[in-house]
Amino acid sequence: MKVLFISYYFEPEPIVGAKRVSYWAKHFKKYSPQSEVYLITSTESVDNSYLDEYFCVKSTAKPILSHLIKDEGLKWEADIKNRLIKEKISPTHVVISGSPFMQFGLVPFLKEMYSAKVILDYRDPFATNPRFENSIVKVLIKRFFEKRFNKNADSIISVNQYCLELLHGYKSFPTKFSVIPNGYDDSSLPQLDSKKEKKDSFNFIYAGTFYEDRSPEIFLSTIENLKNIKLVHLGKPSSYLENSKSVIYEGMKPYPKMLELISKQDAGLIITSGEPFESTTKIYDYIAMKIPIFVVTSGEVDTGAIADDLKGYPSVWAKNNEQDILDGIQKLQSLKADQVDIEKFSRRAGLKKLISLLEENENQHLN
Repeated sequence: MKVLFISYYFEPEPIVGAKRVSYWAKHFKKYSPQSEVYLITSTESVDNSYLDEYFCVKSTAKPILSHLIKDEGLKWEADIKNRLIKEKISPTHVVISGSPFMQFGLVPFLKEMYSAKVILDYRDPFATNPRFENSIVKVLIKRFFEKRFNKNADSIISVNQYCLELLHGYKSFPTKFSVIPNGYDDSSLPQLDSKKEKKDSFNFIYAGTFYEDRSPEIFLSTIENLKNIKLVHLGKPSSYLENSKSVIYEGMKPYPKMLELISKQDAGLIITSGEPFESTTKIYDYIAMKIPIFVVTSGEVDTGAIADDLKGYPSVWAKNNEQDILDGIQKLQSLKADQVDIEKFSRRAGLKKLISLLEENENQHLN
């Protein structure tokens, strides 16, 4: 099997969008030793020691359509074509990850040039994303392209079932679609202490950015009145946390250090708008460090992709109001997660599923 990964973002780019494919490419040969692995990305300074070949391709083309569609993948697609025409590689499988998404238009070119099986990885919904207030015209344009992308692809994957159901073609051809969750990076885990340091407070931790539709305001105003509850924040400074006596700000940290700090806290905090498709990679970082999880939702409790992600893991849900949060905190303080088997939540488990999917496609090709 010769696998070409195409991802606009890749490590050492620190954004979340770089993590998923970076893990797959880096560890692919551990579980498929006879395979060759290639990469196309716009990211510079990639560690290519685990790759057969790496191509850094910048988006420099200026197609006319780019004046209407701002997705960076539209320009990038043209540059990738030009580069591949010059390179002598012959992948049997191509995995293209978004976002951006418009490079998914490469599918017919890749199939014609290499007779390759092409898998599209939607980390987020594209045409129909309830989180974005897109105009009807914009949705229709995106849907037009998504229909073409998905029709031409051999397989389509996403991070949860709800995202899959938002994609064109799912209802007509469900067997073409598969879920591969994000998972935690099992290759970067710090050594966990068997005993946590004793603290005067019960500490929640939140790793990441706060958004308007997932605001921590009610949670913060609730714990402000509790003497022994604190929120540790890892990430960029947030206006929501200014002047709060209950917040311990730790700033941006490298991934291993972030995990180490998570492991020392008492519970991980998730704040969700309640949209069924919504999921977050920070869940897996909390799971990796075996701390209970507190989910505050503006929707219904125990529903959606987050509830699916947390099946079998110690967690408490609360509606986004003061009384529910207070009751939830009380329940949470008696939970433990240190004895939970977390292997199924790892990126390793997701990679093994991807390899199985590629092998299925290969067998279909041979037949």
